[in-house]
Amino acid sequence: MSRAEPIQEEVARTADPARREKLETVLAVRDFAAANGLDPGGSYAEISETEGLARAHVVTAAYKDRLEPYVWRYPVVGSMPYRGYFERADADAFAAKLDAKGLDTYVVEASGYSTLGWFADPLPSGVLELDVVGVAGFVLHELTHRRLFVSGEIDFNETLASAVSARLTEKFFAEKGDEALLKRALRRHAGWLDEAHACDVLSARLDAYFADAAGSSEAELMAGRAAIYAASLPRLRAVRLLPPGAGADKINNAVLLAWRRYRRRVPEFEAYFDRYESVDAALTALETKLAETDDPWTALGSAPQSPLAAP
Repeated sequence: MSRAEPIQEEVARTADPARREKLETVLAVRDFAAANGLDPGGSYAEISETEGLARAHVVTAAYKDRLEPYVWRYPVVGSMPYRGYFERADADAFAAKLDAKGLDTYVVEASGYSTLGWFADPLPSGVLELDVVGVAGFVLHELTHRRLFVSGEIDFNETLASAVSARLTEKFFAEKGDEALLKRALRRHAGWLDEAHACDVLSARLDAYFADAAGSSEAELMAGRAAIYAASLPRLRAVRLLPPGAGADKINNAVLLAWRRYRRRVPEFEAYFDRYESVDAALTALETKLAETDDPWTALGSAPQSPLAAP
């Protein structure tokens, strides 16, 4: 944060029109967010120079014989299924130790983070490698965490932020009157739904298989698991969770759970937000219900329906 500089100054200083457009988008999204139920505070008013898209490297792990993440426990945020490192070499070294314990592992780059309102988060400069729609979506996703974050419920938090970001990104470009970028945002939303469905189908197949294979030898279990992953490759490539030509060596339980973290029970989120006249109203109703239950998924299913959205 000490290296951060005001985005407005960078806008005036840069000679790159594409960079300027993205920086101006960040500032416009901050204002838009404030008008749509998300309080940006001091976040994303400054930019912090980073090398490339990755600000951190995240290690996530899972058990080989079931779709269950290996978790670590932290103050405030609770249980989390990953650990972050600034250096890729450190992340790889830690993942290797987990591999040696017999866990599936996955190391992925993280372009940003949210301190949940404790601090004014700067924009990592690497985010500007995304296109304009991606930049807007990133800011809205992270600002959602500032408003609503349930300790120890990472899948809920990340999928909620993804759902809010998708809808508000579309609204942002619609209000700007930019039809081309609105269409791109709509395609991204539709793509996210397709990705979520692919994850759901694969997860269901694996859950059923692991239940049936209980008591099998490790070799038998891993062979059956490999066959399921291999059969899923065409669909995973089609929805672009995997790049063209990627093989089964690019996916394991840790990878699937990392994908699913941002795509968990998506139809429930879509149905929930469809019931309200605005994202702000939907979040307000959810916050009310979360004060009554410790289970956010129960709250999602039972939050009061908006009178304006009622049939």
